Amino acid sequence: MNTYYYIPVNSLNFNNILSSESISPVSFYEKRGFGFKRFERINANPLQNSLLAYNKIPILPNIRSDREEYPLYLSVPEKYLNGDYSRKSINGIDIIQMDKSIYINWMECFLLTRTEEEKKKLIASTRRSIEVKNVDNYISNIYVLDDYEIESFDWNESIIADFSDAKNSNQSEILRDQKVNKFKGFVYAYASGKLKEQPQEMAEGSRYFQEFINSYSALLNDLSVLSRNNKGKKGSFDYSSANKALDQLIDIKERIEILFGAYEQSDIDKLIEEKFSTEKSIIEILKKLQYQKTRITVYSLISDFLKDKDDSLFSIEELLEISINNIKDFLKNSSIERHKELKDSFDKFTALINKRIREYRSVAAKENELDNISIDINSDLTEIKTNLKEINEEENLDYSLIINEVLSRIELSTSDEIAQCRLNIIQNVADSIKSSKGENDDRVDYLRKLYKSLTKVGIGFKINEIEDNALKSLACFLSRYSEMEKLQDFMDRNKFYHYGLSFGIWGSAYGYANISKILMESLNEDDEKLSLVTKYINKTILNQEIDEKGLKIHIETFGTKKSMPTKPKWKIEAERLNREQTKENSVEEERTSYESKQIKDNTMPPINKGEQLDIFQTPEQREDFDEERPFVVNLKVDSPNFSKKEIGFIDLIKKDNVLGKRVDWIELIESSFNLFNEEFESNPEMGLGSKKHEFERLLAEEKYRQDIKGFGPQKINEAVKVFMTYIQSNE
Repeated sequence: MNTYYYIPVNSLNFNNILSSESISPVSFYEKRGFGFKRFERINANPLQNSLLAYNKIPILPNIRSDREEYPLYLSVPEKYLNGDYSRKSINGIDIIQMDKSIYINWMECFLLTRTEEEKKKLIASTRRSIEVKNVDNYISNIYVLDDYEIESFDWNESIIADFSDAKNSNQSEILRDQKVNKFKGFVYAYASGKLKEQPQEMAEGSRYFQEFINSYSALLNDLSVLSRNNKGKKGSFDYSSANKALDQLIDIKERIEILFGAYEQSDIDKLIEEKFSTEKSIIEILKKLQYQKTRITVYSLISDFLKDKDDSLFSIEELLEISINNIKDFLKNSSIERHKELKDSFDKFTALINKRIREYRSVAAKENELDNISIDINSDLTEIKTNLKEINEEENLDYSLIINEVLSRIELSTSDEIAQCRLNIIQNVADSIKSSKGENDDRVDYLRKLYKSLTKVGIGFKINEIEDNALKSLACFLSRYSEMEKLQDFMDRNKFYHYGLSFGIWGSAYGYANISKILMESLNEDDEKLSLVTKYINKTILNQEIDEKGLKIHIETFGTKKSMPTKPKWKIEAERLNREQTKENSVEEERTSYESKQIKDNTMPPINKGEQLDIFQTPEQREDFDEERPFVVNLKVDSPNFSKKEIGFIDLIKKDNVLGKRVDWIELIESSFNLFNEEFESNPEMGLGSKKHEFERLLAEEKYRQDIKGFGPQKINEAVKVFMTYIQSNE
């Protein structure tokens, strides 16, 4: 079993530690040339050139300051403290002093705060830093001292009175710190880019959809003039220009239809089986059965009926077609009100399509191979050799040459520094190829053109004028090195989709501490691949295997806990209540009709067969039926520990086993809910379907605005389900 040591730090350093996944002596930060330049000291770790780690937790007093700061404890296995260090024992307290960096990971290390309140503040602080990585995993490893009986002692300055600091910073360790940072940046960025790779049709389809949005929005802006000209002035509007814009939209739509066609799979069959208790064989009959001697099939009538109830069932092609037809209708009958409806409808459809594309990308990403890290590096971390499957042997040699050239520049970590040395990088890579392949090699000529294109305008350099993917990845990076989004857009426009290769160069240039958590999104969404990379990094820089069960076993050695370490008390109580209510109210769940879409109240009369067959009626005949019925949900809590009162929406979110896990998720949902209420006040006639789509849209917008990670499509869907349950229970 692992023995753990505790490193006391100031809470202000939390983001600093997570940005590099390391902790170093104070003097390192101003000399290493990457990441945060400052490290706040604390009285149990006051030395300039060395760190102190304790086998028991020093209970520190509050920090007197105008800033929000408090003691925090980083706990690491003793094996991570290997190498040269000194150890002293004072009154049964073991203290280790070392003059080097300690590299941590989320699989074996954890943190301790003194109180639940300090833990919440710590979690909230991560949202302000874009360089903080693996946040969700580290948050899951934050425990509260109040909840456990852990060996500790009251802090006293005399305990370290006999400790003397190292005279100077350990320069060899600072150099190693720089190398580790660059190497980790390369590996993490390569893996993230690899998982982000997508088929060509997916990338092109996304690009064309953005073009569709831009063109549609421009046309909407032009049509706003027509909506105001409702008093005999419509002749002044340029209908010819509008029709040309429509033709352009139709052309883009057809391109998108072709590109996404392979991914479009209808959920209609599955939905019919579920909602109408129908077997697959019956569905096949419905597809052939014609309605009342017309060419319309019964299946198409059912399909149209279901889509009328749920816009998300439409395909991307259908949503774009509806959007185009809406403009055609508007040109025939325009008004300010109809223009607003046109805009609102397009916003809703845009959100649905973006959601669908994200789902397709997620499916495509899971097919990317990353079963192992085919990268070797020597013990000094100065020379790597790649054996990547996506490129051939010669390209691997070229890619290794490029990465080694970038890694050797340990002082490199900012876009300004990259700008100053990128020409020199090209020159050195070209010289290395010339020395082995000769002056007339095609790759040398390619690099010569790349060099000229970065110094002069109008050279006519083309990324794809060579087959070598390693050199193309370098050309992409050096052409768009300042912003990751611009790099990916540049690669997409040039139809070069080896994100892993170019992102790997990006990571080796900027280093791990300086790359953003946005770059690592694809890796953080795949726990299996993230674990693979984490284990590889740990084995490479520490020459140690990760004990995946070690952390859990160590936590279980703590004394009796007062509450669960990673869940707020309200969530523990809510889960207990849910279990009690489940036992009391366990009855066989009735199959709900599709029209309800929600929990069915047994007091509601069943839908008769006439209503079920209403799908075969004309829109005029079923006009009254289209209004969805709200089904009442009993949201009263009946427990000895709670007075009987109606639960609010945010209470439901907090009680949710998925959404209630993180404070930032709850705050995101609450802010979206508040925005929805503001919109609802201005539009109280909003229908149930509109409420659902509006809240879903607000969640997606707030998610990107607040830069909340881990809150993907599945979490949004879960929040919308709780929202609809709440809304229907209050109607």
